[in-house]
Amino acid sequence: MLTELPPDILIHILSQLKPRDIISTCKTLASVSRQKTIWIKAIDRMCPEESLFRPSFPTDESSISRLEAISAGPIKWKKLFTRSGVRPRATPVRGCLFSVSDVFEDPLEYLFLVPGGRFLVAHNSDVLAVFDLDSPNSMEPVLSTKLSGDPVITCVHPARDEEKLHVALVSMFVDIDDEPPEPQYFAEIHEISLSTRSEYAIRKIAGYDFLERSIDDDEIVHLVSMSYDTLAVLCSGIMRVWRFTTDEWNVFRLDCEPVHGMTLLEEDILFFHSSSISIYSAWERDTVPRASAFPSYTGLGEYNRDQLACIKPRSERKLAATDASLDGTMMEGLDSWFTGSRPYTYFERHTFSDINSQDEDEECDVTIDTYFLEHSDANSDMTTTDAPLRHFLTFTFKNVFSEYPSTFKPCGGVMYRLVHDRYGLYCQSVIRRSDQTKETYETRIMDPVLYLSFFNLPHEAFDNLTTFCPASGKLCCVGMDSETDEADNTIHVLDFF
Repeated sequence: MLTELPPDILIHILSQLKPRDIISTCKTLASVSRQKTIWIKAIDRMCPEESLFRPSFPTDESSISRLEAISAGPIKWKKLFTRSGVRPRATPVRGCLFSVSDVFEDPLEYLFLVPGGRFLVAHNSDVLAVFDLDSPNSMEPVLSTKLSGDPVITCVHPARDEEKLHVALVSMFVDIDDEPPEPQYFAEIHEISLSTRSEYAIRKIAGYDFLERSIDDDEIVHLVSMSYDTLAVLCSGIMRVWRFTTDEWNVFRLDCEPVHGMTLLEEDILFFHSSSISIYSAWERDTVPRASAFPSYTGLGEYNRDQLACIKPRSERKLAATDASLDGTMMEGLDSWFTGSRPYTYFERHTFSDINSQDEDEECDVTIDTYFLEHSDANSDMTTTDAPLRHFLTFTFKNVFSEYPSTFKPCGGVMYRLVHDRYGLYCQSVIRRSDQTKETYETRIMDPVLYLSFFNLPHEAFDNLTTFCPASGKLCCVGMDSETDEADNTIHVLDFF
């Protein structure tokens, strides 16, 4: 009998189980499971599986009951879907708010809850700060630093070191003395260390300035994607892949259809076009030093693109779509935190209807075609003569705003898509199962799982100023000034279990 084994053997066995299996053990084993080491090991396994930030959980100083609660986070989140009713709703079980006006003089522009639910990254036009939501004095940042410019794009991603984060900021400034004034962009990388064994630290580890000139202003497109130690920037048709820890570069021009979006897939870059996707190798060509990554300008002030190789995609494929006209907006679906860390990605086509062109704030219907791509597919020789890549899921959301984002977050082995409306989140679970012969997909629609009704957050603020972690059941958002429609620098922290 299992229960007759020596305690040290039982502890070893329980240490190999997932939290849900430990919780469901019999009474005899349950008494053994009260060993702290079992729950520490469970969290150590859970963090890489769920892509949670390990320093979010100070296991050495936590009680056993606290460790159990942390381990059960994905289970509790899943239980929200099993409530009675066709469309179950969840409302916060507790919440708080605090002002950060002493930290940020100007309105907040970005908010990101690090997966794990403890650390909150925020910035406005001139300050980057990190808050510890588990601290009794959470309104005081544990780290902050001044910024060199006003960020227009922000990416947060785990570093290779599990106790550090990388924050990429692409900022813009305009020299008013230029005639005509031209925007100049620069990227900077900040490394945030939140190790439990040393003092917290934040430092700028890399940066570069770039100014792209183009005869056609419509050609200037700024797309950014980051994965671990690599930043990819597409600007005016020029692709720069930068390994910022070693300052290595790969620079080339794209020979493909107009790009709507892009994302890093480990060693590849996936580009989204209006009716197709294409794959480029991020490091196919030899790397170059920084000096060679920025070709010189001609005497007329135009960018000398001829110095750069014009590269065709390694592979490409057409997309199937619900709307035969293929008139939609392509976008990456997987939350940027998980970019490059998983063997797959999700992306979508959004097609809007019933839009009142006279009012940008008018609600509309959006039909979302969702696609799935594994890295093995990206590495294959896809061609435009192949059958179009089929969307595995189509759903129409009613009465949302065209500016609302849609993002995928994994939790407990299930991928969840979150779509905002004015007051809450629609949540859709995509359960992916496979057998030896084919892959099948199962979906459930929850409308809405999370519902915020105690304040009105303008739709244009939802993208960067609302952030959610399913594994911790925690959501953070910024209050808005009803008169100015700007962030009032109060942060709401809501717990759903």
